[in-house]
Amino acid sequence: MTNLSVPAPESTEAKNIHHLVMDIFWFGLAFPTTSRFLATYALRVDASAQQIGWLTAAPSLVLLFATLLSNRWRLRYPNATRAVILPGLGHRMVFLLPVFTPLFPHDWQPIWLILSATLPALSQGIASVVFLVMLREAVSIEKITLLISRRNFAFNVALGGSTIALGIWLTKAPFPWNYQIVFLLAFVLALVSLWHVKQTQSVYNMPASAQPISIKSAWRNSDFRAVTQITVLVHLAVFFVPPLIPIYLMDTLGRSEDFVALFSFVELAGAASIAMFMPQITHRIGNARLLPLGMFGMAVSVLMIGFSPAVMPILLGAALGGVFWTMEGVSLFSYFSEKTPSDQVMDYTKMYNQAAFLSMFIAPLLSTQLVEMRVDVVPVLLLGVGIRVVAGWFIRHIGDTTERAEKMKRELVVVGSRR
Repeated sequence: MTNLSVPAPESTEAKNIHHLVMDIFWFGLAFPTTSRFLATYALRVDASAQQIGWLTAAPSLVLLFATLLSNRWRLRYPNATRAVILPGLGHRMVFLLPVFTPLFPHDWQPIWLILSATLPALSQGIASVVFLVMLREAVSIEKITLLISRRNFAFNVALGGSTIALGIWLTKAPFPWNYQIVFLLAFVLALVSLWHVKQTQSVYNMPASAQPISIKSAWRNSDFRAVTQITVLVHLAVFFVPPLIPIYLMDTLGRSEDFVALFSFVELAGAASIAMFMPQITHRIGNARLLPLGMFGMAVSVLMIGFSPAVMPILLGAALGGVFWTMEGVSLFSYFSEKTPSDQVMDYTKMYNQAAFLSMFIAPLLSTQLVEMRVDVVPVLLLGVGIRVVAGWFIRHIGDTTERAEKMKRELVVVGSRR
C-alpha cells in the first residue's frame, strides 16, 4: 500500500502527503457502502424515488448549516489537524448507523437509512471545512495539485477494489446480514483512516479569524465570486444525475448489486487512470480551461449510459464519467486554492463548501421528484445531459471573463510601473 504515496517520507511535508494519501486509501475502502450501496439498500427495503432523493439531499442540507459552526470550532484548537479529529469521528458514524436498520419495522427502515446518512452530516459539515484548511496547512500551495491527484488515485484504487468485492458479497450473501456486515467493516476501516489524519502535522498554520468576513465582503472579491458561481454550476449539474443511476440500473434494466458494483468499478478505473496525470495536465492546460471540458465530458458519459441497451456502451460511459469527474474535482479545488487569499482561507473555504452543499441539496431532489411524478427515468437522464452542457458553457464564459479581467489588471500594473 505504501507505493500509493511517497516512499520513505523524510520531510514534514512528505510525511503529510504520505498520511493524507493513506487516509483517503482506507476511507476509500469503506466509502462504497454509503456512496454506492446505501441507495441499493434503500431500494431493497422498498424506498420510493423521493426517499432515494432525500437520501442524498438531506445530508447536504445539514452540511450547509453545519459549516456555520466550523469557524467557532476551529478557534478552539491550535491547528486544523487537532480541530478535525472529533468531527471526523462523528462523520464516520455514517458507516455504523445503517447496521441497525433491520431492528426497525419495515416501513421505518428507509427513514432510518435517511437519518443514518443525515445525522453524521452535522459533524461532517464542520470536518469538511476544517479538513480542507488542514490540506492547505499540510503542504505548500505549489503541492496542492500533486496532493489532490495522489489522493484521487489512491481513493479510486481503493474504492474500485472494494466496490467489486462488496458487490459480489452483497449479491451472494443473505439479506439483510450482507449489508450489516459490510457497514460494520466499513466503520472499522474508516477508523484506520482517521488515525492517519491524526498523524498529519501543520506546516503552514492558518488560524481562523475571531471576526470572520461576511458573505457580502467576500462577494466583492471578483476571483471568489467567479469560484462560487462555478462551484454552484458544477455541483448542480453533477449531482442531478447520481440518484438516477441505481434507479435506472436496478428498476429499469433489472440489474442487481453485482452489476452496480461492476459499473462503479469501471467508473473508478477511469477516475484512477487520469488522477496521476492531473498535475501535468493542469500545468499544460490550466484549471480554468479544464473545468468546462470536464463538464462536457460528463454530459457525453450520461448519454452513453442512458441511451444504449447494450452493456459495453453503458460501461464505457461509466469509465468516461470517472475520467471527467476526476478532472472536474481536481481542477475545481485547485482553482479555488489559486484564487483564495491565504490569510482568509478558513472563511473562504466555509463559503466555498456552503455553495457546494446548497447545490448538492437542490439537485438530487429535482431529479428524483421528476421520477416520483411518473416521468420515465430516461428523459430525466437526458435533462441531466442538457444541464451539464449548459453548465459547461456558463463555466467557460465565467473563466474567460475572469481571465480577461486578470489580463487587464496586469496590463494596468505594467503601465503604472512605467510611469
